[in-house]
Amino acid sequence: MKYKINEEYELFKALCQSQSIEITQNTIPLIEKLEKKHLQVSKDDQAFFLADKICVLSETKIRSGMNPDINESVGQLKVIFATDSTNKLIATFAADKLYSILAAEYQSEGQGRREKNWVSPLGCNIYLSIQFQLKQSENAQFIPLITARSVCKALAQSGVDNCMIKWPNDIYLDDKKVAGILVENRYNSNKGSTFVVGIGINVNMQENDIIDQQWTSLRNSQNRIFDRNKILSDLLSQTLADYNQLSNFNIQQFKDDWETMDYLKGKKIQVSEEFSNFNAFAHGISDDGALIIERDNIRSNIYSAEVSVRPLAIPCVRQKKN
Repeated sequence: MKYKINEEYELFKALCQSQSIEITQNTIPLIEKLEKKHLQVSKDDQAFFLADKICVLSETKIRSGMNPDINESVGQLKVIFATDSTNKLIATFAADKLYSILAAEYQSEGQGRREKNWVSPLGCNIYLSIQFQLKQSENAQFIPLITARSVCKALAQSGVDNCMIKWPNDIYLDDKKVAGILVENRYNSNKGSTFVVGIGINVNMQENDIIDQQWTSLRNSQNRIFDRNKILSDLLSQTLADYNQLSNFNIQQFKDDWETMDYLKGKKIQVSEEFSNFNAFAHGISDDGALIIERDNIRSNIYSAEVSVRPLAIPCVRQKKN
């Protein structure tokens, strides 16, 4: 079958929806561009074809799978082919309703906390940004934590019910990172705080030699391919419903939920500050969302903007109090 394709995105969609694409002078340079975005393309003497099955992201499918009330609160919901960063691009969206949503098939400059790169190959994961405004900042410090809980609950709807949260907002699966969250607050004296929440989830990625830490994907963990449109529908329905309850936030209920998902609880951790590192034990979260740590038999709170934490692989015997 022959295709007249002039754009990289159209070729990508055609590859996903067809068994093969004819090798022509037009398709060869476009295929090379797709391969630079880490898409695995195979070929024979006559045609290109994907090495793996990919379901293209669809605005229609995402909306149709969302809770109707939540869908009604979403203004712009866009799926695009590629961008440097969904968090940067969504800042240009007009806030015609409560929420604006942007998902991309590929990011060239995805970013996590503390300016770390978020590796974003084409067509296999979720790169999502949510933008909304809060005129009052009450409970706003819980947005990263709430988002992390929402991600875990949404993934459970796809059968992945053993996700854990590494405070404040990394999602772990099988003791490896599977998702990350970046929350940005862009304050305007007239409009209040505009929040942009970036969520990256490793969904169907199987191999990657660029990531510099232990990672996994839903597919690697569960040994099956996941529908990214369904995950996005579940994720938006859950997350936006949780944001809607921010003004009526029940801290005790949240802490009870958090304890069941707390990856660090009772573990020895390394805390990294700007000029120093130290070891401590993690003891859950406080009423204002801080991480409670114990160091030299003294408990204190640390806050996500100030530090990063990681669990230590080597177990340590705690000293008993006299």
